[in-house]
Amino acid sequence: MSGRSRFIAVLLVVVVLLAAVAGVSAGANHVPVTGVEIPLCFGPDPPHPDCTDGEWTFPGGNQHVRNWGLVYAVDASDDRVTGTNWVLVNANWDANGFGPGWGTYHQEPAAHPGGYWEGTWTGQWSAEGYVIRIVGRGYGTLAGLKYRATEVTGGVFDGVILELP
Repeated sequence: MSGRSRFIAVLLVVVVLLAAVAGVSAGANHVPVTGVEIPLCFGPDPPHPDCTDGEWTFPGGNQHVRNWGLVYAVDASDDRVTGTNWVLVNANWDANGFGPGWGTYHQEPAAHPGGYWEGTWTGQWSAEGYVIRIVGRGYGTLAGLKYRATEVTGGVFDGVILELP
């Protein structure tokens, strides 16, 4: 087989694979989700029992946070998201509390026993507030679903559940 024939064969394989991936994505249903996260670790009531302090250090006046456990009540437009969210926070903030954060989450929707979301998040805190990007996938009764959202200051989020065919 000549060099040109091999190139054409490889090109055809790539085109077929890309078409297959595009077909799966095109058949997916995108369900919009909006809502708000309400902190259960702060406020006048006793904090949720799963809230943890994590490890805080202050190198050079900055704030480094590791393994800070927070819990949120989630009220969303889709009952597959409404429930309780356990979040693990890591951050490298400056003295003002500005800078990057990241971590993981485990979310259990009340209306779907045996189903849960797990994923990761990354965020940025600034004088204007924060913006967090969230990605995850469903397990148990939510298996096969994917989730992504953007949350802004105040716990307000806007996202999408991806239902794969």
